[in-house]
Amino acid sequence: ISQRLAKEFLARFPGIPVVSVEFPVDGCSLVQFDTRKGFNATLDHLIQVHGRQRIAFAVEGDQAMEERGGVFIEMMRERGLYNPALVGNLLDFVEYGFVPGVDFDAIISFSDVVAVKVINDLRDMGYMVPQDVAVTGFNDGQEARGGVPPLTSVRLPFRWAGQRAVDLLIDQIEGKVNSPQIESVDTYLITRRSCGCLEPMAEEAAASTQPLPET
Repeated sequence: ISQRLAKEFLARFPGIPVVSVEFPVDGCSLVQFDTRKGFNATLDHLIQVHGRQRIAFAVEGDQAMEERGGVFIEMMRERGLYNPALVGNLLDFVEYGFVPGVDFDAIISFSDVVAVKVINDLRDMGYMVPQDVAVTGFNDGQEARGGVPPLTSVRLPFRWAGQRAVDLLIDQIEGKVNSPQIESVDTYLITRRSCGCLEPMAEEAAASTQPLPET
């Protein structure tokens, strides 16, 4: 949906309080996810925990032009790691001559759906995730939890965002606020096997097999 279509639709209901979630509409309150926090946590984790430096951003179509693409580019530039040739489609990277595991050692994906496709394409080319290339997603949906390997992803707390939207709407109805409000909802990195981390239960099992320290 475009801004124009949203405005035309809302114009049919003048005076009705409106709160939008993740879609800015002029004159309406907005609840949005803190995308920057999720990307920051993902990059820090890949760089500091797993030592990955050559990080690509995988998208489909024109997704690189959307907010997540802009945030990725900005934060990679801040770290001095941005390579404009590594923003796009995985198959394009390979066609351009980039070698997985050599020219890029991690891929942050626009969404979990894109991440699953990236993992499947890497597997078809003979590369292993996370051994050759770490892969992360965004949304933490069913694709992340049911993936092989399980997908590290940024969780978007939709239930909490919905609750805040309802709270803002009630405030407007009761006249507690007279102007559009903007609220940000935190996002969280959930680590799983696709970035190189063990699943929590596997970590506990591994820890239980370690010899106890001598006393």
